[in-house]
Amino acid sequence: MKKLEAYVHPFRVKKVRKSLTGRGFKEVHTLDVHGRSHRSYAEHVRGTEYNVDLLPRTLVIAFVKDEKVDQAVDLIREAAQTSHGPSGKIVISEVETVVKIG
Repeated sequence: MKKLEAYVHPFRVKKVRKSLTGRGFKEVHTLDVHGRSHRSYAEHVRGTEYNVDLLPRTLVIAFVKDEKVDQAVDLIREAAQTSHGPSGKIVISEVETVVKIG
């Protein structure tokens, strides 16, 4: 079993979740996170300039059987893709054991 962690733009989360759950990946979890990007920008608030380098992202987590990893990755990539710059990252890690509570 693999754990997929996809860091995507917040406005793409609904599309990613719908894409995954529509193809049978029922357990999809999300978490709002902020991450440091390669790019930063200056924002002006009330005459003061602030350097913004922690950008909002949403972490989408799914546990997937080994034979379904490629399908899940393709679904996430298609749904999360934007037309401007990098659209996020997908981290795939091995899951040794899953223990249910209750």
